[in-house]
Amino acid sequence: GTILIAGCDFVYKLLPTIRHEFPKIAILDQLFNDGVHYRTNRQYAAYIDATIVPSQALADKIVSEGDEESDKVFIIPHGVQIEKPVPGASGFDSSGLPEEFRGKFLVSFFGRLSIEKAPADFVEIARLLRSNDKIRFLMTGEGPERASVLALIERHGLQDRIYAPGFVDNVHSLMALSDVVVVPSALDGMPLVVFEAQGLAKPVVASAVGSIPDVIADGKTGFLCRP
Repeated sequence: GTILIAGCDFVYKLLPTIRHEFPKIAILDQLFNDGVHYRTNRQYAAYIDATIVPSQALADKIVSEGDEESDKVFIIPHGVQIEKPVPGASGFDSSGLPEEFRGKFLVSFFGRLSIEKAPADFVEIARLLRSNDKIRFLMTGEGPERASVLALIERHGLQDRIYAPGFVDNVHSLMALSDVVVVPSALDGMPLVVFEAQGLAKPVVASAVGSIPDVIADGKTGFLCRP
């Protein structure tokens, strides 16, 4: 009875046919930001019954600039389930963090290694701070940019400064060991990593893109900057 779209061009293009052949099916579209699929959402607006967004700012834009009816836009903020740390547990045994990284100031990136997440910028941050021996860097995640990121780490000789284990099934133990979480995205919506870090009382330094400024109080719960 319902189709929920979360950024799928294939389904967008089928909407006219779906609406014609199955007129009673409800079409819901979830937008994370005002880039990428925003234009497609507006292009096929006549076939979409409701658009779900994570912030008031994005809702206002769809109504004011996208000529959408306000009663067809719904704000549902993202949420995450936070695992409560076990008292007295250090997390070292399960984290996989190298011994030489422990006790250092740990700056971490958790996310998909794709262009919009700007993982190369994180490597550049590590390069600029390499002279400070008290700092170490962590990068988890897979994605199309992983090979180039690893090559960049090797090119700058940062293998002893950046730990990049790839995909990690549960990042909470590593996040609990982090001192700050960095989200350098060039394009984003409302990334769950911000909530996960905040849930573990970690400060977040993030690009002021998408809905990130809605969930970080600049200078209080983290810092916002230009991509």
